[in-house]
Amino acid sequence: MATLFAHAFFGAGTAYAILQPHKPCRKFLCVSAVCQCLPDLDVLSYLLHIAPPHPLGHRGLTHSGLFALVAAFLVTLICYRQLKLFSLRWWSLYGWFFLMTLAHGILDAMVDDTLGVAFLWPLTTQHYQFPWRPFLDYPLDASALVSLSLWTTIFLELQFCSMLVVALFIVRRMSSPVSPSSSMPVLSHLEA
Repeated sequence: MATLFAHAFFGAGTAYAILQPHKPCRKFLCVSAVCQCLPDLDVLSYLLHIAPPHPLGHRGLTHSGLFALVAAFLVTLICYRQLKLFSLRWWSLYGWFFLMTLAHGILDAMVDDTLGVAFLWPLTTQHYQFPWRPFLDYPLDASALVSLSLWTTIFLELQFCSMLVVALFIVRRMSSPVSPSSSMPVLSHLEA
């Protein structure tokens, strides 16, 4: 995807959906959104004039599975330091944050451009794309903030991510056992 808006929305939205029917935890939602955005740290490579095909370039090593493993470890270690290291709860959070970080690259592999994603770095520097690429690649610069094309791109990305989040929400709610305590409307938990 070209924008952090959709990545952050997808991260927080999927975290919210997966927690159903339980009350959402703001920290978990925020950390999930951050993990979804972390791989785009490589946009700093543009300031250093590093070409995208380079491993340090955009959609290079920070979009790889190895980066997702390391980033999820550090995020879990830092944000959930109260948990016993390598406990079952620690591993479940680590696994979720790994999936959130890796999902960034999966969504970027659906961008219609020639760049692709270096999923398997450092084993290979080859960039991969999915055959179905519904997202438009939109170059970001200062003038883009007032461009109608950028806001159209963001709107389309958010629509697609909304469909994915709603589908996950429905599947999660259908798979949850119905109990008297879970019969309350989901939005009532957000008012607290």
